[in-house]
Amino acid sequence: MNFPYWQDYPLTLANANDIQKFDAHGAWVACYSASEEFEVSVNGSPWLKFNQGLRMGWPEQGVNVQVRAKPGAAVFPNTIILRFGVGEYSDLRFSLGTPVQIAAGQQVKATSAATLSAAAADVVLVAATNTLLVAANAARREVRVKNLSNAVVRLSSIDAELTAGKGYYLDAYAEVSLAITGALRARSAGTPTLNVSETIY
Repeated sequence: MNFPYWQDYPLTLANANDIQKFDAHGAWVACYSASEEFEVSVNGSPWLKFNQGLRMGWPEQGVNVQVRAKPGAAVFPNTIILRFGVGEYSDLRFSLGTPVQIAAGQQVKATSAATLSAAAADVVLVAATNTLLVAANAARREVRVKNLSNAVVRLSSIDAELTAGKGYYLDAYAEVSLAITGALRARSAGTPTLNVSETIY
């Protein structure tokens, strides 16, 4: 089973001449927050104006990113959070008072005052056994799993997949965020330690 996942890249443009360059993994980028509109270039593309709430995608999953202030920018420092990810996810746990058409590829964000992050906990896997990391929770927004060990771990919400050698592969010392509300289990040949935390509405 392939899970959607993403990673946030916080950055700051200190002045009009500041250009931030970095490599990222993902098939799309969304601007989670920004103090002011800015410009972004992906894999040498022309500079594009970008701002909070905008999103764009591309075929590759490994990209080189450049971010700079737009011409005539007046807000410094410009504090930005870019979210790079793979796959799609939707949140249907809210109601709209009037009919709204949501176009293909358009993102809709629901904000809840009750959002909180549960304390992170370390979980030591039992060798060759499906170990429960988190139970099902319909109010959960995401699960973050960080591999603290030098061993490959497989993740899935389905026991049979893990037993059959399938699931999402989490490399040694890697970290992933998964948008699931079901139970999540892990399996490895050894006894690695995983750091697990949740974001709950």
